[in-house]
Amino acid sequence: MELDDGALPLTRGQLDIWLAQKTGHSGTEWQLGLFVRIEGTVEPDALEWAIGQVMREAEPARAAIFGVDGQVFQRAIDYPDLELDFYDLSCSGHPVQEAQEIASSIQRTPLPLAGPLFKFALFRTRLDEFYLFASGHHIVIDVIGVALVGHRIAAVYSAIASFAPIAPAFFGSLQNLVDCELEYEASNDYLEDQAYWTRNLPAESGPDYRLPQAVGEHDYWPSAPVPLDPMVLRPVNELCHVWNVPRTSFITAACALLVHGWCAEGSEVVLDFPVSRRVRPESKTLPGMVAGVVPLVLTVSAETTKTRRERVVPYSASTGVLLSGYLAHRATISRARGPLFLSESRRNHGEPLTLWTWSKVIRRIALAADLPRFSTHTTRHLCLTDLARMGWDLHAIASFAGDRSSESAMTYIHLSGRDLSEKLRLRMQQIHSWRVDLLTGVGHGGTKGK
Repeated sequence: MELDDGALPLTRGQLDIWLAQKTGHSGTEWQLGLFVRIEGTVEPDALEWAIGQVMREAEPARAAIFGVDGQVFQRAIDYPDLELDFYDLSCSGHPVQEAQEIASSIQRTPLPLAGPLFKFALFRTRLDEFYLFASGHHIVIDVIGVALVGHRIAAVYSAIASFAPIAPAFFGSLQNLVDCELEYEASNDYLEDQAYWTRNLPAESGPDYRLPQAVGEHDYWPSAPVPLDPMVLRPVNELCHVWNVPRTSFITAACALLVHGWCAEGSEVVLDFPVSRRVRPESKTLPGMVAGVVPLVLTVSAETTKTRRERVVPYSASTGVLLSGYLAHRATISRARGPLFLSESRRNHGEPLTLWTWSKVIRRIALAADLPRFSTHTTRHLCLTDLARMGWDLHAIASFAGDRSSESAMTYIHLSGRDLSEKLRLRMQQIHSWRVDLLTGVGHGGTKGK
């Protein structure tokens, strides 16, 4: 594809998925599936027309991903000949099971990033029972987006079947989605979310445990819903009421304890939970990918650092694209595990870069850019200073940076007079509020006016 006015950048979440797929860390598990039972008769041609109409309205879901000059873009593609695959399984001995197997096979068939990144199929299991299956790549649509498209298809098909007028479309465009994400990334909300997720990332990496699979069971097909025993839910509901905790949080904690007891290694359990950022009104009409992604980090093992303490090194999505290209290039030098950056010189080919070599490379870049004071520690100074400006306490910054003491972290923090004045003002406000509360007896059992 060529670059034109219709080409738009990928959002941060989309770029994360693209990077994971390009580096071989994921496959068709990024492809979502929706399997819906429809009671009554369905006219396949009318449903196909309704799906085509809705997909023309849902521009973000029709995005295709392409690269130009080392950069990644997306563009909405028109599909005038969209087809609904139809399977008549009404004469099968196990029609629903067969429909599920076919749908699972469709979901496990890779969708090309060049598009289309969606697929629809209709199954007739009885004369008065049908199943609609929709599959879409997560890089262009999330679960809520699938629900929006599904509800719209149902509304358009119902209008056709009843000869009623079709309600106006309400979906936002692909440009709206990109603008919404760019506005979020430039907001204080993004900085607060980034700080939260950075603080709450797993402190250490561990084995990737997966529960054992039954014979013939597919990774990509969910198990049948299992109702929870009311006798079990009753004490759960009582505890949630006493502790004022949502039942979903309580059950999630129980699942974490179960997984921890099963693997019995490490001090943490990490569960993959989707995070939706559909908090603004305009984001709730986007049939696209607006799911949150935990910030990408690289955890440097403690034995490779100067202080023998673990360090967390955050990096941006654009840096992730460069890293993806380097990982592919690194595989041509050596496929051995170990340090990330390898020498390509004839004398030390394939050997890890030394600190001396790295310092010389950075020095050469600094001189070429006419920034003679730029060094290997410059980005570390900038990062820790930004964390201090965001309100992180010194102990948290030292732990994040892998420093043995808070005094060591202080050498990397450079706050201006304006920054220090703002911090002093906020501290004085807290002290003043504390004094007022103390004098008025708030929270101390005192009586106002004594």
